[in-house]
Amino acid sequence: MNSKTILNSLAAKIIIFILVINFVLTSFYQNGFYFDIEFFDTFYIESTFSNSLIYFSINILFLIAVIISWSRLITKYKLYEGSKKSVYLISVLGVAIFPDLVWRIDLVMTSFLIALLLNSFLGIYNQQNINKRVFWGAVSCGLSTLLFAPSFYFFIAFIVGISMIRPFNLKMYLVGFLGLLIPIFYAYSFGYVFEYKFTPLHILGANLIAIDLNQFNVNHWTTFVLLFFIGGFAYSLLKRAKLVVHTRNQISFIAILFVFSFLLFLLNDHGVFLILLFPASFFISNMYHQFQKKWVLDIVLILFLIMVPLGKHFF
Repeated sequence: MNSKTILNSLAAKIIIFILVINFVLTSFYQNGFYFDIEFFDTFYIESTFSNSLIYFSINILFLIAVIISWSRLITKYKLYEGSKKSVYLISVLGVAIFPDLVWRIDLVMTSFLIALLLNSFLGIYNQQNINKRVFWGAVSCGLSTLLFAPSFYFFIAFIVGISMIRPFNLKMYLVGFLGLLIPIFYAYSFGYVFEYKFTPLHILGANLIAIDLNQFNVNHWTTFVLLFFIGGFAYSLLKRAKLVVHTRNQISFIAILFVFSFLLFLLNDHGVFLILLFPASFFISNMYHQFQKKWVLDIVLILFLIMVPLGKHFF
């Protein structure tokens, strides 16, 4: 990426850093003393300052791991030729936009497991026998389903992605379903033996396909952010045609993750923004790197940085 762009400038980094500190501390002040965490209706954490700080710190560490994992994966497999710092900045800015999501440990952990899923998929091209990769990718989906039931749909995305790059193989699909079911089977067994109420598993029934029409009531600020995401997504897909076949297929899988996350965001839970953020950060960074008239994007970014604090307070 051109070092003269606003995104890569020291001023932008300082502004983003200030915004992150401001919003995260505000979120901690507003939620840190009033959160009640109950794991599976069994393990309860009392709302105290020390517990809040520990809980908050663990979530932040996992978010940092997710951001670093996405950045390293897309550069390792040469899906993005720009600076990893750009991906870091856009991801961090996304977290700053909705800092309350930092308190959703189910979504933070799911984002981490989706990064492991991406690692499994991208590594398939380097393997003759992909069953091991398929298995561990499916295990990631099974674990994420236990934490956040709608993430089951990412297993469907995983199967669709594999179908694009490998011919039909019944054994491969059976290995995938086995990997998905093993964590769920152990969770049910554990809950049955010790009489634990494993709440996320209850959602796997009728509520898994439930659509909450109220989710369509997004505000103007959220709509602006989503349009920004869609712009980066569309531009990157248009440029995808010039890439080699295996790179196109890998980017197509990230596009599938983006589409599934976007639909879940609109139809199921606005908290899915935390999952949507990472594929969106990849597409926006890619657009910023490839776009010829970077001064246009610089203006958009400046307006965006100005609108972040205004949008959070007035929209």
